[in-house]
Amino acid sequence: IHDEIVFEFVDDLELVKAVGNWVKRVMEVPPIKDFPLPIIAEASAAYSWGKKMDFDKWVEEKGVQQCDLVDVAQ
Repeated sequence: IHDEIVFEFVDDLELVKAVGNWVKRVMEVPPIKDFPLPIIAEASAAYSWGKKMDFDKWVEEKGVQQCDLVDVAQ
């Protein structure tokens, strides 16, 4: 199954890192208890659709250290 969600943000790398990590974590939560398969979410980022790349690589190229997962919902 392939699904995609597109988010647009201001050019704030700390915000993009925090939300990107949070969304990935939320999307990997099993839908029901004892769900038999792992759910793997992949994140990508870019300033334009044709140049998107792996999220962690994008963050690394922007010179920002990887942050811990942030629970924005709190």
